[in-house]
Order: sequence, then C-alpha cells, then structure tokens
Amino acid sequence: MAPRDPRKMAFQVADLLLKGEVLDRNRLAELLDVQPAAAWDYVKAAVDNIEAAKMVKPGRTQAAQLFGVRHGAPNTEVVVAACFAASLSTLFRGSAYEEKIKEALEYVLDASPRPGRFADFPRKFFFVRRGGEPFLRENRRMLDRIVEAVIDGREIVVDYLHFDDERSKVQLRPLSLVVYDHQLYLVGRSDDDDAEQDHLLRISRIQEVGRRRGKQFDYPAPHEFDPERLFEHSFGVFTTYPPELLEVRLHRRWATYAKHHQWHPTQEIAVKRGGVMVTMRVGICPEVEAWVLGFGEEAEVIRPKHLRRSVAKRLRKAARHYEG
Repeated sequence: MAPRDPRKMAFQVADLLLKGEVLDRNRLAELLDVQPAAAWDYVKAAVDNIEAAKMVKPGRTQAAQLFGVRHGAPNTEVVVAACFAASLSTLFRGSAYEEKIKEALEYVLDASPRPGRFADFPRKFFFVRRGGEPFLRENRRMLDRIVEAVIDGREIVVDYLHFDDERSKVQLRPLSLVVYDHQLYLVGRSDDDDAEQDHLLRISRIQEVGRRRGKQFDYPAPHEFDPERLFEHSFGVFTTYPPELLEVRLHRRWATYAKHHQWHPTQEIAVKRGGVMVTMRVGICPEVEAWVLGFGEEAEVIRPKHLRRSVAKRLRKAARHYEG
C-alpha cells in the first residue's frame, strides 16, 4: 500500500472539523483508513494548529471539535443580512474598510450553495446612506489608528474640534466605533478628577490621533460598559442628559405615519380627536428640540415644561425673520 501524503490527510482532518465532525481517534481512524494511534496524532495536531479546535470529552475518550465556527453553507437569510451589512461600505468610502466590507460579502456569496441565485441580491437588499465621512480619503491612516487602538485596547490622545470651533486634547480609552445617522463616532472613556467620563467624538472632527503607542487597558466588563445601555435613553448622540417623560401632540394628519414609525423604543402613540399624542422617555437634548421644531406649527410640546418654553421662544424668534 502506497504511503499516505500527510499534508492531504491534514487537509482531510480540517475539512471534517469544518463540517462539524467531533473527531476522536477511533472515528478518525475509520474515516482516514489508518491505525488509531496514527489518527490520534492528527487529532492532537488539529488542536495544536487550528485556533478554533478544542479538546472535548463527549464520552469516555477525548476528541477534537471546532468552536465558534459556522458549519455549512450560508442560507438565504444570511446572504440577505450580508447584503444589508455590505451596504454600509459607502460610509467608509476612501478607506481600506470600504473594499474589505465588500470582500466580506463576496466571501458569503462564494460560500453559498448556489452563487448564481444570489448574484443580484446586493441590488435587491440595499441600505441607502445619507451623509458619510468625506474626510476618510485624506485621513484613512487616522481611522486605522483608531480601529487598532479599539481592537488592541490601548489608550490614545486625540485632538478634537468641537461644535463651537474650539479644539481640545483628551487622553481616553477607546471603547467602541459606532454608526449613528450615517456618521461614525468614537466612544471613549477618560479619568477626570478621579471620576470616569464618557466621550462621544465625531470621527470627522478628530484632527489628529497621537502616534505614540498608548498604555494598554482591560476592556470593561458588560455591566461596566454596554453601548446599548449607553444610548438607551438618548435621542441621537447625546448621552449625558437624564431621561424625562416627553409628551408631544402632533396634528392628526400625522396619525398613519406615527403609528408605523419608531422615533424611540420607549415611545407610545395614541390617536385622539385633538391630534396624535406621542410619549417617550428620553434625555431632553438639543436633538429632541430640533425634532419638535421640524414639525413646525403641527407639533405642540405638552411636557416637560422647560422644553415647551424653549420651543415657544425659538418659534417666536424664527417668526420675526418673516415679519414685514
């Protein structure tokens, strides 16, 4: 009998693991047509050389199994999800991530059982962006440094341009890169006067990221930091405003739209004779005020009173622009 090529046998072991097989030496000896002792060497080699392969003991003998790896070809739902995700690539236009996101979609399509069937899916399931990050073409390396710092868990120093055109430098621990309203933001945490402070920085207004390799930090546990909890009561990107009960009356013509639209997960809609009552529990930030003003004369703030007064004042001031 001709000697078996050990490289081909190693590939066979990897292929079996990817198919979801749990390989002990007896099962592998049967599949490879070798002695159990020789098969056991391949089991141990798989665990030593394949990062996702671990030893398990499903019965009386040890075996190798892949963990954290999806078995089988992607189904239709996975392909649709990948198409929507790949549509985000345009937010990263000008950076390496634009092409890599597209490559991820191609990987899913190529792995599907019938790639031809899904050829037009990227056009059938598409996310329409608004805005984006025009700065990335000239500052792609800066985004790379931010992403590397988030992945490696290393502090960075950023030079930031605030909304009022003032600049400041802050040393922070980068925790998340998030997308809100088609824009990129960095969530970071710093120590100010012995108290932790969270920062939400618009990526396009970061002027510079320090090139020195920062100090490594331990990523916070889920109960210490969770992006979903951070934005739980936010109406936009402002996260420091305490939640309050917001109640707004809209003109009745907004009834159908309001019943089929979600401005916030806590919202409740009630259509009454006098209009559409929208209630939610959110931080009363500038974006809430801008949202109400966007309805013009077809919205009335019922509560909180301080927002009602602020909106009334701004509407009176705006009206003066059109007098005479």
